[in-house]
Amino acid sequence: MNERRTVLRLKSYFRDSLEEAGEAAAAELGSRAELLYSRRTPFGSRELGRLEAVFATRDERAPEAAAAAEPPRAPAHNIGLVRERLVEVIRDLEPPAAGPARQQLPRTDASVRGMAIIAGPPGAGKTSAAVRIAARLAALGGPPPVLAELVWHGRPPGPLEAHAAAIGCPFEALPGPDAAGPLRARAASGAPVIVDTPGAGWADAETIAGLARLRQECPGADVHLALSAELSAADLCAAVERFERIRPTRLLFTRLDETSTYGSLWPEAVRRNLPVSYLTFGQRIPGDIEPATAVRLAGLAARPGRDWLAARDRKARAAGA
Repeated sequence: MNERRTVLRLKSYFRDSLEEAGEAAAAELGSRAELLYSRRTPFGSRELGRLEAVFATRDERAPEAAAAAEPPRAPAHNIGLVRERLVEVIRDLEPPAAGPARQQLPRTDASVRGMAIIAGPPGAGKTSAAVRIAARLAALGGPPPVLAELVWHGRPPGPLEAHAAAIGCPFEALPGPDAAGPLRARAASGAPVIVDTPGAGWADAETIAGLARLRQECPGADVHLALSAELSAADLCAAVERFERIRPTRLLFTRLDETSTYGSLWPEAVRRNLPVSYLTFGQRIPGDIEPATAVRLAGLAARPGRDWLAARDRKARAAGA
C-alpha cells in the first residue's frame, strides 16, 4: 500500500507589508499558504523589505516523491565539526589586541583604553559590568581607571561611587551628557574612563536622546551595549535597534548564569558585525566576568549554559584545593 506523506514547506518573504508578502506566498506556495509569524526585518537586511513574513503550506505526496524532493542532509552527530564551524564564524567577534600577541587576554582588555560608555536597557547589569571591568583593568597595573556615572534630570545617583571606593578607583559624577569635557581630558591623559549610564526602556526616547548627545561629546569612546543573555532572539534584535542612535561599538552579554541557552547571542553579534567585549555571570562584584573569546562563545552555543557554569565552579574549587 502506497501511503501518502505530508510535507510542510516553509518560506520567508521580505516585503514592505503583510499584504505584499501574502500575495507572493500565494503565487509561489498556493492559495492554502498560511502565515506562521512575521517580524520587523533586522537592521542589516532592511534593503530587502520592511518586514519578514514566514508562510507554510502542506504538500501531500507519495513517499518516493517526498524523498526525492528533500535535499540531502549533512550528518548531525559530529559535534566536533559543529564546534569548529562555530569557532570559524565567531572568531572575528574578538576585540582586536594590540600588536602581534593577539591571544594574550590581558591585552584584550586594552580595547577599553580611553573611554568606554556602558549603555543598555534597565536591569541589564550595566553598573556591575562597569565595576567588574574597572577592577580587571586596575589589576593589570597602569593608571587607575576612573568610574563615572551619568546623572541628570534629577535622577538619584546609584551605588557606583561606593563600588569605586571599594576597589580603589576614582569616581566622577557626570551631571549631564553635555558635561563630558573633564572625562575626555582624563582619558586623553592615559587613564581609562568607564561611564555608567541610565537604562533606556522601550519608550524612553528622552534617555536615548541624552545618550546620543553624550556620544557626540565623546566621538572616540567605545560604546559597550550591555544585554542580558536571558533575552530572546527577537528581544535582542529589538534592543540593539533601540540603541542604534548611539552607534554601539561592542556587545557585552550579562547574566549568563540566569539562562541555559545562548544560541541567540552570537548570531545577533554576527548580523550586526559588532565584536563582543565581555561576558558576566554570577553575583560577585568585582569578579564573575571574563573577556569574550571565539572559543568561549562557540562553547556556549554548543552546550547548555548551566553545564558550563558547573564546570567553571568545579575548576575553581580544584584550583583552590
